[in-house]
Amino acid sequence: MVWDGKGAQLYDLSEQTAYQDKVLQSLDTQFRFRDGLLAYIHPPFEIVWFLPLGGLSYFQAYSVWLAISLGCLVAGVYVLLRCPGHDRSRFLRFLLGSLAFFPVFINLLQGQDSATLFLFWALGYYSLARSREMAAGFWLSLLLQKFQVVLPTLLVLLVLKRWRVLLGFLAGSSVLLAVSLVLIGTSGIESYGRLMVEVSGWIERKGIYPSQMHNLRGQFYVWFHGKYPSAANALTGLCSVVLLALLVRAWKGKWEPGGARFGLKFSLLVTISLLVSPHLNLHDLTCLLLPGLLIVQISGQDLEAAAAMRRLRTAAWVVGFPMILSSLVVSDWVPIHLSVWGMIGMVLLVMRALNQHDAALQWEEGETQASPGI
Repeated sequence: MVWDGKGAQLYDLSEQTAYQDKVLQSLDTQFRFRDGLLAYIHPPFEIVWFLPLGGLSYFQAYSVWLAISLGCLVAGVYVLLRCPGHDRSRFLRFLLGSLAFFPVFINLLQGQDSATLFLFWALGYYSLARSREMAAGFWLSLLLQKFQVVLPTLLVLLVLKRWRVLLGFLAGSSVLLAVSLVLIGTSGIESYGRLMVEVSGWIERKGIYPSQMHNLRGQFYVWFHGKYPSAANALTGLCSVVLLALLVRAWKGKWEPGGARFGLKFSLLVTISLLVSPHLNLHDLTCLLLPGLLIVQISGQDLEAAAAMRRLRTAAWVVGFPMILSSLVVSDWVPIHLSVWGMIGMVLLVMRALNQHDAALQWEEGETQASPGI
């Protein structure tokens, strides 16, 4: 549509349907999406990633995007291992483990954009760990392509008054807005806003399927929405507030980027961001690679809460591999998303590790004060 000069109509659902039908007809298939449309609801600036593919056939475009997604995964793992205190010799092992992660396979199969999110989050963490706060804010602003996952990050930065990071985020956001205006104009931006209001009311249609979401909303939806929709929404909101309160509590205190405790807090940030997101599909769990890889790395360091870290490392493997995969089978039998409860368990274990780490440090400080000659 942008190539054809119809950027301003990008969020016109009838135009989207017409173009989507053309693509499906070119593939010589009888397949059609449920409700006749898989709506494009991402922010307009994200189209920049795909514009170079517009002149290719569908298969060629998919192949190029597959290579780009694999490149993002490789780059993300490489960036994380370049953070202070991390073991770079584990690169191949971590990369193979990442490719074996089922959400990554779904992301690559469907040609989704979650590998880019993983890379942007990894670059944000890398910049923070090296005290490059403006750069970190810029990388984090690119997460706005799925703006619902970045809100907890902004909350933490505001509470901690990390103004340089927020300034970088604002600068990056301004660039993204400028790109959006160039692509679709002010009328296109207005139509995007109207569509977002409309999408908030979509339930089980046009690509918005809460029953398949791997987050708090998805779990409470399958439990209560059929008979008690208000209760489902209320419980989702309440549990989200509780998790955000735990997140802010964990991040309060001394700002020490680059250490083991900082890695744990960032792991908590990503996991809770996914849980409380109002819209989250299976391929979006690709971003769980970041806390998983950080936890494995941190567990090998000389951390005060060694026992808690060993349990956390085991839990990360169990949640990341058998639990998420089996969740797809179990949810067909009983209304339980094992992936969601696994992530909640990870949150609790990270909080426990942080508490034990703080308790060990306080004990050491007390011993030092009691024995000043040591």
